[in-house]
Amino acid sequence: MIVRMVKVEIVGPKELLFDAIDAARHLGVLHLESDPQSAAGPDQLPISSLQLSENGFEERLFFEELADKISTLLKILPPGSLRKSTLQPLPVLDIIATKAEKHLSFCRQQRDRLTELADEEKELDAFRGLLQTIEPMLSGIDHQHRMLDIFGLSFKDQESFHRLSTLLEELFDGEVVLTTADTAAGDRVGIVAIATGAGARLRSLLETENVPELDFPEEFKNGTFVEKVHYLSERLRQIDAERARIKGELTRLGQSWRPIYQQVYNWLSQQLDILEASAAVFETGMCFIIIGWLPQKQLERMQSCLEQRFKGRVTLESIAIMESDLERIPVALMNPRYFKPFERMTALLPLPRYSSFDPTPFLGIFFPLFFGMMLGDIGYGLILILFASGLLMRNGPPLLLDAARILGACGLLTMLFGGLYGELLGDWGSQALGLQPLFFERSHAIVPMLYFSLSVGGMHILLGLVLKTISSCRHHLWKEGVLKFLEIIAILGLSLLFVTFLWPETGLEPAPFLLLISIAVPAMILLGGLLAPLELLKTVGNIVSYARIMAIGTTSVLLAVIANRLGGMTGDVIAGLLVAGLLHTFNLILGVFAPTIHALRLHYVEFFSKFLEVGGRRFAPLDKKEPD
Repeated sequence: MIVRMVKVEIVGPKELLFDAIDAARHLGVLHLESDPQSAAGPDQLPISSLQLSENGFEERLFFEELADKISTLLKILPPGSLRKSTLQPLPVLDIIATKAEKHLSFCRQQRDRLTELADEEKELDAFRGLLQTIEPMLSGIDHQHRMLDIFGLSFKDQESFHRLSTLLEELFDGEVVLTTADTAAGDRVGIVAIATGAGARLRSLLETENVPELDFPEEFKNGTFVEKVHYLSERLRQIDAERARIKGELTRLGQSWRPIYQQVYNWLSQQLDILEASAAVFETGMCFIIIGWLPQKQLERMQSCLEQRFKGRVTLESIAIMESDLERIPVALMNPRYFKPFERMTALLPLPRYSSFDPTPFLGIFFPLFFGMMLGDIGYGLILILFASGLLMRNGPPLLLDAARILGACGLLTMLFGGLYGELLGDWGSQALGLQPLFFERSHAIVPMLYFSLSVGGMHILLGLVLKTISSCRHHLWKEGVLKFLEIIAILGLSLLFVTFLWPETGLEPAPFLLLISIAVPAMILLGGLLAPLELLKTVGNIVSYARIMAIGTTSVLLAVIANRLGGMTGDVIAGLLVAGLLHTFNLILGVFAPTIHALRLHYVEFFSKFLEVGGRRFAPLDKKEPD
């Protein structure tokens, strides 16, 4: 629902202006009005917008620049002490500004260095596992053999290793050591140790046998294999040590200065809020005037707060809302607990005007209804409710919890319509449990389901037209209101005429309804011109669009029936359950997405277009943030 607002005027002596703004800011319920035409001074005294002096502008720029620096600094510094600073920012603000400049420069340098180390480590990280495998092998060779030339090899498979091992024994007469191991990634690597001077023959053999040497980063190309391994290992240790040192310095800086900077940042935010609010204040020779909007329920609370703080020197009064104010009244939505999650869906639309209707309750009622009509299966509904309950028990982010609440409501309506249709996992309920429909069986009653869908659509659209008629009368738009009323009469006449042709056994005569239509349509043309009948045809098309409820519902139940049939054709219980389960899972996933999309379309395109007036101003009260 749209929160009822009152227009208020706060008046007091100029010297109490910032105190009054601070009081309003702490309450967090006052939306300032900056339109000078909305302000009227006491006894119609001349008023003007309060403008900052040159010094005031310089102060505001200084605050903004310092707040930006401290905000960046707080993002770089790691979380530190939770203690609160008792520092009073104003007396030491210049010192804080100088310190913040130095600390920010230092932190940016350290942040950039951490980025460089992370990039370098990312390039070398692939070699960590290799080092963990090679270093023990090198240690063993160094302790057991007096050989100087060592080569690292990479083997494609076990066969290439055995072949190379045989050739090395033959070529070097046993004066060779070949050690192999598997890395954590599953690659086989080896180390060959040979006498000094035999490297050329070994490389020729490796090239012939297509056994590559271990590759190293470009900066480690020079030096022997052992030097490369030691250098790479040492560089990774240096990166870890330097990163730990930088993080330690930033942590110590954060522990010492974060509480101070947080206190100063909160104070600066408060001052900037007050300075920004002062731009929407008006003044006379001796008084300030604040014009704003309050939720009606907060009026007494605001009056009581100002009375206690200023002892009558600052007063608040509600003033009459003029017709010219209707376009400027800010809009805030406040809905009961059940409807609250559906505000996520209406947030996709522009904000409604204050004089319009909140679409949230309508979506909260009809969206689960249409969803249940389309999916309509006791088993599917139960699965959705259990899944939604699991999400709610996990206590995840608010968006996920709201989605779970909506899904739970949809699951409940799905079970309800599943009982009306006699469906439990398609036709399994009727075959295995003898479940019978209370309304009709959709898979064999496509035409009745079509009529049912169109009837629901007609009532939904008529509700939208009724709401538009009420809205037009509220705004004293009598011509528009009469046109919508005539459109309602014409739609009812067409619907009843349709009934007389399809079910003549009802005994209804078509003549009265033809007469009703023949009166309503010319009257619409007389009031709205030639476009009025086109609008009527558009409305009829909107109602026909609700046939998608029948189409999607029929598709869902037929897919469920096919899943049961294919599961039974396997001839094996386990295979049948597997096949039917997979197909039912696919049908359920499709049965969640398709009804969601089409139920939203029926609201956004067909229903809301009939009455919703968008373009409202969002209610944005002064911030009431307190220092941490």
